[in-house]
Amino acid sequence: MKNERRFVSLVLSSALLAAGPVLGADTPDRAFIAVTGEAEVKVVPDEAVIRTHIITSDRDLLLAKAQNDQRVKATLTLLADLGVKPEKVQTSSMYVSPRDWRDDKKAVVTRSLVVVLEDLKKADDVMATLVKGGVNLVDGYELRSSDLREHRDHARALAIRAAREKAVALTAAIGQTIGKAFSIEEEVPETPRGGPRPNFSQNVITSRSSSDEDSENSGSFSAGQISIRARVAVKFELP
Repeated sequence: MKNERRFVSLVLSSALLAAGPVLGADTPDRAFIAVTGEAEVKVVPDEAVIRTHIITSDRDLLLAKAQNDQRVKATLTLLADLGVKPEKVQTSSMYVSPRDWRDDKKAVVTRSLVVVLEDLKKADDVMATLVKGGVNLVDGYELRSSDLREHRDHARALAIRAAREKAVALTAAIGQTIGKAFSIEEEVPETPRGGPRPNFSQNVITSRSSSDEDSENSGSFSAGQISIRARVAVKFELP
C-alpha cells in the first residue's frame, strides 16, 4: 500500500511540474488587456503602373518576331514623344508559342510592356499611344503613391492610437485604467475587393492626407483615391 501511495504521489508531482512551464510560457505574470486597432489613410495617387502585351502571330515564326519587334520599337518611340522617360518603360523577354489556339499553323510571339506613368493627366494619351503603337492586350493598371512609406508610417501611428483608445474605453467601463504597452504586433489588414467593408470589431481611424485634394480629371480617366491600411495588436498592463 505504501508503494502504491508513493507511486501516486510521484505521478501527481510529475504532472504538476510538466504543467507549470506550459502555463508560464503562454500566460504572462501580469494582468493585461489585449486589443486591436486599424487605420485607413486615403490619398490621391500620383503614379500609375500600366501593364500591357504586344502579341503577333504568323505562319512564319521569324516574320511574327519581326512584326513584334517593329511594334515594340514603334510604341517606345511614341511614348518618348509623349514625354515618358525611358527608365519608366520596361519590356520583358520574348515568349514564343509554336501554335496559335485560333490557328494551329501559326506561331505566336508575345512581349510584355510595363509603363510607370508619373503624370496621371496623360493617362488617356498614353493608353491611346499604346494602342496606336501595337499593344493589343492591356492587363490593367495599378494606382499608387510615390510617398507610400510615409503614408504607411502614418497609418501605423493611427492604428496604435485606435488600439489605445479602445483599451481606455473598455477599462473605463469597469472602473479601471491601463498601464504601459508591453507588446505591439503589426498584422496584415484585410483588403476587401468591392462591396462594403466587413466589420472587424475594433477601432478604425480614417484619415485623409493633408495634401489631399480632388484629382483633376482628364478625359475618361479619374484617379480618385487609394486606401493605405494598417492594423496592430497591442497588449496593455492593468495596474
